[in-house]
Parts: sequence; C-alpha cells; structure tokens
Amino acid sequence: MAGATLPINGNKRQRAVLPAGPEGPPDIRFEIIRCQNIAHDATASVAAAVIRSRAIPVQTVVTKDGTLSTRPDQDDDEAFLFALFASVKGPDFALLPEVIRTQLLRMQYRAMTQSYHQSWPDAAFDILTLGGHPIGRLITDTSDHCLHIVYIALLPSWRNRGLASALMRSVMFHADTLRLSGRATVAIGNDASMRLWAGLGFTEQSRSDTDVILYRESR
Repeated sequence: MAGATLPINGNKRQRAVLPAGPEGPPDIRFEIIRCQNIAHDATASVAAAVIRSRAIPVQTVVTKDGTLSTRPDQDDDEAFLFALFASVKGPDFALLPEVIRTQLLRMQYRAMTQSYHQSWPDAAFDILTLGGHPIGRLITDTSDHCLHIVYIALLPSWRNRGLASALMRSVMFHADTLRLSGRATVAIGNDASMRLWAGLGFTEQSRSDTDVILYRESR
C-alpha cells in the first residue's frame, strides 16, 4: 500500500517472511526487520559469563606489496569501515536504487557493529594497514583457550593477493606459541574464505543453514 509504514517493535524479535514470487531485489521490509532483530539479539542478556582477554597482538608481516600490520580502530575510522562493509555487502543490493541501497547498508553496518561489540566485548577490533594505509579489518578474541577469528575483510583492490593468508599465518603462529586452538565462521558459498582457512589447517567442525564453523587444533 502506497505510503504505508512498517510497525517496528524494538522490545522483541519480529517475524519476517519473504514474499513468494520470481527472484528479484531483496524485500526491503524483510531487510529492515532482519537488521532490527540483529540489533535486538546484540542487546539481549548473556546467559553465562565467559572469561575473555584481548586477542594476541599481530606482528608486522613483510609482503611483496609492502608491510602488512594492524592497529586498534579509532573513531575517525568510521567512514573507512563503512566503505569496507559496503564493498563486501553492496553487491547483494546492486539492483536497488542507490538511496535505498545506502540506507540498508548503513542499517546492516550499525547492526553488525553493535552485535560484534556486544558478543565480543573484549575482542581486538583492528584496522589492517599496508604501508601505513588502511586496507581492511580484523576482529579477534581469545576465550576458552581458543583464538576466535570473528571477522576479516579487505578492500576489493587488495583481495586475492595472498595478504589475508600471510596475515593469518602470522596470527596462527602466535596462537600456537600460546597453545591456542583457532575457530572461524564462514558463510556457506564463500569459497574464497573456505580456501583461505583450509590452507591454514582449519577443518569443518559443524554447519548451519547459513554458516560453516571451522576449527584448528593448536600446534
């Protein structure tokens, strides 16, 4: 109905059902509710406390493209982090008008950020730099004798160059010195990430309808 608004209840999860019909652009109402539910889940009470500590530091890695390193993210990284997120998720909404696409991406970015900070309050939220310039993001957390790789992403121009592999080899080397196992979550269908983790010795531990949980014993 033209001009109709979608009621949003911030105090509980809502059910969103995709409309039946031929494939086309994502249903905007569905995306709004899905983003809201992510934000709701992020603020839900945690059932059990978990002992956490900031993830292990990442040493600089010399690559053919320059020196790869990390630093903690800062408030003035916000524009870069959104641009990075949009480079990853933007293609999902390529058929939508630009204004609507940007609104949905900003909603998803805020929901994702809130969810990560709530679920991993003591994680290392780092910016990946190459020669001092930001090119990506890495979020890691150490808990229960395991290094959790929560999130890793690079700008499109720096993907498929072996940079992520070089970085994570360094990360896992230091995890091994601390006798930490490793765990990563990969979306089903993300073949590039699956190859990355397989090359680092990760194997499938479990899977859901949307994700694969990968695990690596300490060495």
